[in-house]
Amino acid sequence: MSKEKMFKIGTPQCGAFCAGCGAVLAVLLIAIGFWKTVFIFAFALIGLFIGLVEDKKGAVRRVINHSIPGETKIDNFEDMKNKEE
Repeated sequence: MSKEKMFKIGTPQCGAFCAGCGAVLAVLLIAIGFWKTVFIFAFALIGLFIGLVEDKKGAVRRVINHSIPGETKIDNFEDMKNKEE
């Protein structure tokens, strides 16, 4: 099975992959419950973030800056000190 077809929406390989993921999710929900499954997926996402993102500090800074509407964007500690003065 080629990776290109497995992740391209609309191909039979993608359908089989998504069905497998859904089956695994269903088994987890039934076997261990909703909150334990959410806990496992949260830590899997944290591991994915650690493994994929090269500039972790910059990525976290961008997420925080985009999540606070109407605030002045602070890029570093010096900007924060200058804003307080």
